Amino acid sequence: MLDSLGHYVYALLDPETNEIFYVGKARATKNGMLNLRPTAHFKGGKNSDKLTRINEIRERGFSDEDMILILRHNLRSDEEALTVEAAVIDALGKQNLTNINSCLLYTSDAADDSLRV
Repeated sequence: MLDSLGHYVYALLDPETNEIFYVGKARATKNGMLNLRPTAHFKGGKNSDKLTRINEIRERGFSDEDMILILRHNLRSDEEALTVEAAVIDALGKQNLTNINSCLLYTSDAADDSLRV
């Protein structure tokens, strides 16, 4: 399913409480192959608040797929996906999320073509 979404914004959430703890964006690959960006969060890596939260949810019996929520899909461009991602992060409050990096929001007014959100 993720390969047919075009540019999209997704959230990772606790399926028991519906609390969103991470927001990200992704897109179908240029050759139309499946985009696994949302599922990459579940593979481990460095210890983080996000991974701790994922493992706590797994221990309660939920699957990785239970944690993925597609917020918007078939967005026209990466810039549109960035705008939606930034708006969702802003609405939820970055302090309430496990996102480590700030979202980069494209804007032609910025001197370096980006603005930290």
